[in-house]
Amino acid sequence: MISVDESKAENSHKNRRGRGAFSPLMLLSQGLHQEWDAQHGRFFFWTPVFFAFGIAVYFLLPLEPPLILGGGALALAFSMYSLLPQDNCFYRRMALAMLVLPALGFGFSQLHSLRVHTPMLNNELGPVMVSGIVQSLEIMKPDYDARVVLGRVDVEDLSAEKTPRYIRLRVRKDYELKVGERISALAQLMPLSGPVAPGGFDFRRHLFFDGIGAVGFIYSGVEKIQSHDGFSMARGIETLRAAVGASVFDHLSGRQANIATALMNGQRAGIPDEEQDILRSAGLAHLLAISGLHLGLVCGAIFFFSRLVLASLPKVALHYPIKKYCAVLAMFGGLVYMFLAGATVPTQRAMLMSAVVFTAILFDRSPFSLRLVVFAALIVLALSPYSLLGASFQLSFAAVTALVAFYDRLRPLISKFHRHAAWPRKIAFYFFSVCMTSLIASLATAPFALYHFQQFAAYGILANMVAIPIMAFWVMPLIVISLLAMPMGLEAVPLHLIGFGIDQILQAADFVAGLDGAVYRLPAFSFWYFVLVVCGLLFFILWQGRLRAAGLLLAGLMVPFILSQPRPDAMVSAEHSLVALRAGDSIRVNTVRKDSFVRENWEQLWGLEKDSARLWAKHWPEECDDLGCRAVLSNIKIAYSLSPYTHKEDCAWADILIADHPVRISCGARVIDKFDTYYNGAQRIYLNDGALKVENVREVTSANRPWSPLYPVR
Repeated sequence: MISVDESKAENSHKNRRGRGAFSPLMLLSQGLHQEWDAQHGRFFFWTPVFFAFGIAVYFLLPLEPPLILGGGALALAFSMYSLLPQDNCFYRRMALAMLVLPALGFGFSQLHSLRVHTPMLNNELGPVMVSGIVQSLEIMKPDYDARVVLGRVDVEDLSAEKTPRYIRLRVRKDYELKVGERISALAQLMPLSGPVAPGGFDFRRHLFFDGIGAVGFIYSGVEKIQSHDGFSMARGIETLRAAVGASVFDHLSGRQANIATALMNGQRAGIPDEEQDILRSAGLAHLLAISGLHLGLVCGAIFFFSRLVLASLPKVALHYPIKKYCAVLAMFGGLVYMFLAGATVPTQRAMLMSAVVFTAILFDRSPFSLRLVVFAALIVLALSPYSLLGASFQLSFAAVTALVAFYDRLRPLISKFHRHAAWPRKIAFYFFSVCMTSLIASLATAPFALYHFQQFAAYGILANMVAIPIMAFWVMPLIVISLLAMPMGLEAVPLHLIGFGIDQILQAADFVAGLDGAVYRLPAFSFWYFVLVVCGLLFFILWQGRLRAAGLLLAGLMVPFILSQPRPDAMVSAEHSLVALRAGDSIRVNTVRKDSFVRENWEQLWGLEKDSARLWAKHWPEECDDLGCRAVLSNIKIAYSLSPYTHKEDCAWADILIADHPVRISCGARVIDKFDTYYNGAQRIYLNDGALKVENVREVTSANRPWSPLYPVR
């Protein structure tokens, strides 16, 4: 019989053993509760993420969903949200995040596609007579090579329901066209091209959301049918842009004039490709595209100088809210600059973000907070859901989000330093801040630059340390002064000073771009690896607590997979005029005279330098003659046939036959001929020790979407 003391001892031992068994789970549960409690008040930061998730679902669908699906999903989400208990904030927030916001993103995407919808030309048409109103005119080269976009289009032998809303035409002769004029011309129209490789950038989808349904070129016979003599805001803006460009070229020349024109009216066509490559290699290409940096500097210069003037008037400064007056003036100046720069979509987005900042000043809020970045992102995504897929949106918000999050955490230390530091230390701290800003922005945008452009400026921080202060304190304020002085004809001096600043920036770019290893290149990698990296970085920035380190861990775990991503061994263009084979770390092509645009994009996707592709030689890949070539790569026999007379022999020898002509015989090899590329688009071939894998654009691209090409059926 067990005594009472022995029973108590046994129960005490069991309790200790139980606590020992459950203590890790209890600690884990307690830790997770603490992590969740730390997110109190931070739900708003996640709203654009869940809204963007709905947008992504829409664009990833293989088929265009019916409009009722988006409306039904939204109605169901709101119904479930409203049925939840009012006093249970946790479940209501989860429902808002998991149901309502994605449904809203999905619905907004559907509405955006309907709003910009345009019929798409699917077959080449011409020569035909085309008429339309000039919407925009972009000079590509000074010796006249221009691109004109026509609206309200009429095309000979094309019904109204099949006519695109806008068409873009190349003009090789100066007809003195002006925005707002209605013209007619003999033109050749072509359908928009799809991706140059499976998984590549979809040019057709991009132009669809600009309302453009066809491209082409004008043969001759441009006739002005109607010239608007009345007031036209669009024509007035274009006239003003032309006047600004003419004034710049009157006082500057060469690359000074080209870059000053790009900064003042957004026209970059005059900048040679070599100059753009240098700036890109130095990490300064962002200076050429009017974006948040330029709008911010222009608005900031106007805000600072106008406040300085008003503050010098004691009666005004003491009795009126001059800070708010200057914020309104800065927004108006930014709006004028946006129109001068062409009011492109990235410029409009940058203006919206600047307006949000100065609106915060009007309401006595901090202009630099993560909440304002989140608010701006929601507005941009709601107005233009397609921008989520663009590099411009991703790069700008990645840089801004990382910078605001970083300096928000250091704000108490920075405020304390500024209160007690002397001027020399403040100046030193400014240069340290420039370095840190460049470093953080470069690191934050690196995954996006590598995914979209397959390259990253390794020494960009060095060039930006020189270029950003010159842009901020010299070039952009002088641009504001020059624009104000132009109506009075007093712009000569500030323009020459702008040219001096541009020279300093270009010298820094030349030096950095010339360094060994200035550009790090990486072959194109999987979209899903990119998504996981972005999710990890977002979690690291937005989550509060120790668990945020898991975001960095996730992003870091993707690096080995990205670096080991297999590269294609061969590619065939959609027009079947360009074929490339990989030879180690270089590629060989069948021609360097045709399809230079496709070839340059392939070089980029392979992670190679521009114009690095070399022509096939007679002794490479294995043997070449006037009838074709043969090669053995990774134990796979490849035949490239230029004549139908070789098809029988090549079919007997090869594992894969790439033929310029249709193969009409039974063939034991995998055939990629003109029929194959015509029906399925560009091809990508992987070889791996006897294993053969072929992908085409049609397989990996969504079909039956408004922007999708109508591939013929065999």
